[in-house]
Amino acid sequence: MGKSFLVFALLLLMVLPVIGCNGEEELDLDEVKEELERYMTQRQMDIARVESFLEKAEPRDVGMDEEKLYNMVHNLHFNDFDVESIVILKDDYEVLEYYRGRYNDYHQKSVTKSITATLMGIAIEEGYIDGVDQKIIDFFPEVEDMEVDANLEKVTIEHLLTMTAGFQWNEHDVPYSLPSNDYTAKCESDNPISYILTKPIEEEPGQNWCYNSGQSHLLSIIIERATGMDTMSFAEEKLFAPLEINSVNVSWRSDKQGYQYGGSRIRMHTKDLAKIGYLYLNDGVYNGKQILSSQWVEEATSIKANTPSYGYQFWIYSYEEYEVITASGSGGQALYIVPELDMVVAINSFLKGSDQVPYSILTTIVDSIE
Repeated sequence: MGKSFLVFALLLLMVLPVIGCNGEEELDLDEVKEELERYMTQRQMDIARVESFLEKAEPRDVGMDEEKLYNMVHNLHFNDFDVESIVILKDDYEVLEYYRGRYNDYHQKSVTKSITATLMGIAIEEGYIDGVDQKIIDFFPEVEDMEVDANLEKVTIEHLLTMTAGFQWNEHDVPYSLPSNDYTAKCESDNPISYILTKPIEEEPGQNWCYNSGQSHLLSIIIERATGMDTMSFAEEKLFAPLEINSVNVSWRSDKQGYQYGGSRIRMHTKDLAKIGYLYLNDGVYNGKQILSSQWVEEATSIKANTPSYGYQFWIYSYEEYEVITASGSGGQALYIVPELDMVVAINSFLKGSDQVPYSILTTIVDSIE
């Protein structure tokens, strides 16, 4: 872990100076704004903009240093960072919306996990599922015809949510391009359920954390089997419609058995992603309606035992003195919720290099608050 943190820190030091300011040239704030607005106006025909759900405010109106903020966006835009979009919400205002403008929606990759967990919270609240302590074998009667580890009967929904089920799984040490990567093998399998559930359980469930998109996928399957609706349909009715997210702007791929992938493959607009962050920022309330229970919000965003700063498919980090609730996807997809600053930041990218660019953007945004 120490080596990983050192690499992260070095990458951050290399990225931050370029993102935060150029260090050589003083940029005129009005010129930067005009230049970016001109570009976005030219691209507007290509961007199906989602209507703002909050009033707009200038960054300075919510105590942010506009020069730092717009210089950051200018440098991202003209230095080929492949950051496609940024939406910043603060103090119940939309204060910045930036699109480089290649796509209307974006593959959220592992940010999908946090959305799946949100749907699990709704399914439990509405009584489709008993609770996080319910055993997962209740939803997989087919295990009677499989050779499974005896410890499978101990695995609960909470173990899946926290990635502590104990399955033997290698998703990070093997490139995704190789069939020996468990994520890739699971996606290519004709029977992903069998692929996951017949894996040996190397650790006592609940004792050790291992990043495992297969566990997230099981959550999606459980949601469908418990509710009688596929996960996308359940999301449309219970999450997207209440959040005024147009389902036309959302798509969610399925595996070869017809189940929506629980750990990836959802596509949505950056502003719609920000709405999900706004829901968590406001303890599960949107437009005066409780969509997600406040208890679930608290549980999902609290660090669980035997995990590396992980909750229910959310990461919980800190920057300076602020807690940062994070949904993160490879290639630069990120949703940041900073309760103490009353702020949400949603970012979508096509990064081929460092995934630390979104976090560098976040730190620059936080540092711009006066």
